[in-house]
Amino acid sequence: MIAIALALVLHTNHQIQPSDYSQFTLLKTLSGHEKGIVSVQFSSDNKFILSTGADVTTRLWDATTGKQIKSVTGHNFGVQNAIFLADGKSFISASYLTATIYSLPAATPSLKLEHPDGAIWGLAVNSTGTRIATASTDRTVCIWDKTGKKVRTLKGHTDIVKALEFSPDGTKILSSSYDNTARIWDIATAEQLQKFQHNEWVSQAKYSPDGTRVITASSDETAVIWNADTGEKLHELRGHLSRVYTADFSPDGKFVATGSNDFSVKIWNVETAEQVWESPADFYPVRMIDFANSGKQLAVGRENKVIQIFGLK
Repeated sequence: MIAIALALVLHTNHQIQPSDYSQFTLLKTLSGHEKGIVSVQFSSDNKFILSTGADVTTRLWDATTGKQIKSVTGHNFGVQNAIFLADGKSFISASYLTATIYSLPAATPSLKLEHPDGAIWGLAVNSTGTRIATASTDRTVCIWDKTGKKVRTLKGHTDIVKALEFSPDGTKILSSSYDNTARIWDIATAEQLQKFQHNEWVSQAKYSPDGTRVITASSDETAVIWNADTGEKLHELRGHLSRVYTADFSPDGKFVATGSNDFSVKIWNVETAEQVWESPADFYPVRMIDFANSGKQLAVGRENKVIQIFGLK
């Protein structure tokens, strides 16, 4: 219950009104990566942004000024993902067969997770920082404790597992895969609890802040909102003209943002499935989006090496 309460506080501390999203505009552009953006995430306090690029770097940015604070080049292969840990004082990044935890501010490597049977593409950390999850090309999801010991392996996907997210209460994990499904697993028993089916790849799936709903982003050009407990399809969001790579709930759970290969980002009303905002015209695919916990900003990582921050002036 403590974990749920903490998650809800983090996601609802600064709600904004529905009409505010129609006023979103480009606030700043973060430049420094030498190749396309792979992942982007705000810190829980909204002060920093963590990004990875196809240039084999992980970079830390000041979210207020847009200036780069640190560039980490410790990996020898492409960096598929990076996320902050629960303590806000470290982050974990995934590259090929390893995931490495770095302590801030010096970005000193402190722990390495080895996954010898497949490249690590997805990462997740629970709200208490006691569990880390990795998604792999070997079609498995592995759960690790904070010492780096593997405590569970989840098997069932039939293709690459692309992305992960823990449920707000930390008892379940949501995985998305190139087998055209997203799945919910019970971490304690390794039992598959739910499967959400698409017609093509599912590149990302996210929980709503209260854990009652799931959004899936798919190469079939749709994003779908589901009931997390029953598996019922609630809304199918249509409007993108190409693959939907990424999706995220707003901190209050009332809206979802989607990003696509069609160069656009859209924001939708969760209850009505109405589109309430679309990003200005662009010419580069969107690879990752992330709402700030304030709800007032949205980070967008594109293939043209930049991170755009949209929000209210």
